[in-house]
Amino acid sequence: MSKSHCPGDNTSDFCSYVSDRGESTARAISVVAIFSSLLSCMGSVLIVYVYLRWPAVRSGSRAIITYLAIADFVTGFGYIMGSSNYLQYTSYGDVTAMPASTKVELCDNLFTPVCKIQSFLTTSSSMMSFLWTLILAIYLHTTVVKNRIRLAQQLVPLYHVIAWGLPTILIFVMLATDVLGYSPVASANWCFIGVNGDNTLRIAMIMVGGKFLEIITYVVALVLFVSTSIRLRIQKDGTLLLHQSQDQAKVAMIQQVDRKLLFIPIVFILLRIWGTLEFIFTEVYSKYFCTNSPAFLGVLLALRFLQAIGDGGQGWSNAILYIFNSPNIRNLLLKDLTTCCSRIANILNDCKNRMKDKTKDYEATTTSEYVRISVQDESHVDVGSSEH
Repeated sequence: MSKSHCPGDNTSDFCSYVSDRGESTARAISVVAIFSSLLSCMGSVLIVYVYLRWPAVRSGSRAIITYLAIADFVTGFGYIMGSSNYLQYTSYGDVTAMPASTKVELCDNLFTPVCKIQSFLTTSSSMMSFLWTLILAIYLHTTVVKNRIRLAQQLVPLYHVIAWGLPTILIFVMLATDVLGYSPVASANWCFIGVNGDNTLRIAMIMVGGKFLEIITYVVALVLFVSTSIRLRIQKDGTLLLHQSQDQAKVAMIQQVDRKLLFIPIVFILLRIWGTLEFIFTEVYSKYFCTNSPAFLGVLLALRFLQAIGDGGQGWSNAILYIFNSPNIRNLLLKDLTTCCSRIANILNDCKNRMKDKTKDYEATTTSEYVRISVQDESHVDVGSSEH
């Protein structure tokens, strides 16, 4: 669709602040993104581990949390890849001052291949994360508010097709049509949508590439979770439902719903809203009020840093809500950690004891060999004396 773009390109359709934010500031944003994404990957791994380790926590809603964690892990990994790619590319010096041939070579051969892979991973996994967040809201609303537990469970296979299949197909098409790539808008130095020539087309592709679905998730998930929370409050401890129906499965479903799960969409909005605000702020302000005023640059910088923290941060935030804020799961993890540490300590002690035994054997062997050689030397001396 267009030639490759890399950090430092001055495109005519952006204000100068977009393509030249200052190398030190941009690199600091990338470091923050790597740190947040690394924590997200660790949190996602913990969520998956808990789900696989203890069958007692494998309820329908927690299974969806696990699928969400898988998507968040890929997103975090992709942002680590993208931010590291940016840091490596800019480590060669001021790319704006490079000779054109050197810059093209670095851009085409070093930055762009990793950029496209990272954009494919993070764009598709982000859409999967949006969809699983929506699905969690729909699932809880169907089971708690509508009391249609069987329907919610029957829809799970369809949810998998939608959440995993549709983003993969869509982003494959965008990759094949050369839409994915680097753009200084709507990202914190990682790659997303690489359409830089046509402003209208770029906005359209950004919306199709997940921004529209993200905004829809804000609204729909918030409405559904609020209604579910209200219903849970009314049905406290399942008492009202028990009077209305003798279906014990429904009562059990209500009692299994963890109220902390209802905070997931709120945390999702608090983390992801900054990228959306930065996108709107940049597009609208740069179009009508293109300026490098300190106030504007300050707001843009704050939004960039918050986006770097939030876009890859759903994994660690969900881990806090789902694991560290749950005493039962936290105690199970601590028990496993204690057992693991004990096993490691035992292994180290065994290795230490084996080393001591080997050292003693070596010393004993060395001593006996020394004695044998000494005896032989003495015998040779005696023989020589007798001959004389």
